Amino acid sequence: MRLTYWPRENALRFAFDSQPCRVARTVEGIGVLDLGEHGRLLGIEISAAPGLDLQRALQAWHDRLWTGGWLSLGAGSAYLRLAPERVAQASRQARSVQVRLALELDEQGRLLALVLPRRGEGYELSSPSGGT
Repeated sequence: MRLTYWPRENALRFAFDSQPCRVARTVEGIGVLDLGEHGRLLGIEISAAPGLDLQRALQAWHDRLWTGGWLSLGAGSAYLRLAPERVAQASRQARSVQVRLALELDEQGRLLALVLPRRGEGYELSSPSGGT
């Protein structure tokens, strides 16, 4: 997985492949961002957007990331872990905030990237420390 910062959109983009792919459509969704001490990104829960088959969209990610347990698929949501489990559990000041997400899909409805705004209601991801 590749993480990039898009200054024009002021957003973080989590892409499965490092090679650019053609985005066929973008679906707006909601999720829950888990933050640890000093604003460390712990994980993102992705809720299924109306009309989106989340299982199908994330299947390629799930198949390739499952060995490390980084992605868990549920019936109506998925959880993408961004920090090792031991780090997440050791975080004493963890908090969760609801976030808007943009899910970039290819022509087959597979997720190419997940875009998270750097700033939203109740949170702001800062740099370089990552504080919120």
